[in-house]
Amino acid sequence: MGLTVHKMTVGPLETNCFLVIESGSKETLLVDPGAEAERILDYLQQLDARLVAIVLTHAHGDHIGAVREVKARTGAPVLVHCLEADWLTDPQKNLSALLGFPFSSPEADQFVDEGDTLSLGPERLKVLHTPGHSPGGVSLHHDGILLCGDLLFLESVGRCDLPGGDPRALVDSIQAKVYTLPDETILYPGHGEPTTVGHEKRHNAFVTAETH
Repeated sequence: MGLTVHKMTVGPLETNCFLVIESGSKETLLVDPGAEAERILDYLQQLDARLVAIVLTHAHGDHIGAVREVKARTGAPVLVHCLEADWLTDPQKNLSALLGFPFSSPEADQFVDEGDTLSLGPERLKVLHTPGHSPGGVSLHHDGILLCGDLLFLESVGRCDLPGGDPRALVDSIQAKVYTLPDETILYPGHGEPTTVGHEKRHNAFVTAETH
């Protein structure tokens, strides 16, 4: 029993899309379906996954591009932080217009925020509000793993110069919500390869492990 994390890299910006599957029930969260809906749906079928929700770590265009088709085909509810609810339906706010391919996503079915829990069979993932890259950024925590969106990358951090970005909030989120987890916790970022809390505390030049 327990959770397994399957990573797919999708779209022109090589966004990481994750399938978090509870091994007993096969109940699954689809996190950040940024593009390539058919490929995602095929992978869900291959894994015999029972999709229960589409969860967005944030609502930038490169993380939401496949939401409309996946939701239409599966009926799965869309979950996002309330601060970015209107980004889903606004190509200017979700930055897809800036990227040159404006689109909108269906409205959220449910909002998630700090302290909420998402259930997969007997397992529970805790929602952490981790703003900085964007105001409604969230991370999903379960024993030994953290899906952290574009908050933190391998020896790097998410951009703060986009609308809604906040460098101070990003540092605070990483120091208070990520670096306080056990060093062996695996971090699954929105782009690039996984890393660990311990590695980032030792090697991330952008955010030190020391609190301000």
